[in-house]
Amino acid sequence: MANTPDGITALLTWARNKAHCKVEELYAILEATGSYHEIAADSLFNARCKLSMMNPAYIKSYAKSLGIKTKTDRVDAGILARYGREREADLIPWQPPPPQYAHLEALNAAAIWRLRDKMLGASK
Repeated sequence: MANTPDGITALLTWARNKAHCKVEELYAILEATGSYHEIAADSLFNARCKLSMMNPAYIKSYAKSLGIKTKTDRVDAGILARYGREREADLIPWQPPPPQYAHLEALNAAAIWRLRDKMLGASK
């Protein structure tokens, strides 16, 4: 399913029908992958789905401990689901960052681009 709000809505409908439960009873485990996870996390949170954000290095180590070497979306999803079931008591519920955080990220990105342009300009 697409990593868009509509795609997440379709995912929630599928999961709700598959699990025969309410969205609020679902628990999603996501890997924090750059900014790629943000649409899914925000959409799931806004739908009142519980979720946790995992460090990809933890999940990679967990998969390695299971002897899993295959890397596909389907295998990764299974690993995340198994991790969530086994470590449910240790999971930290995700909350979106405060609005000021997005503003700080934008300022930081702008500063990085200005520095990059300055450095590239100096090398010409």
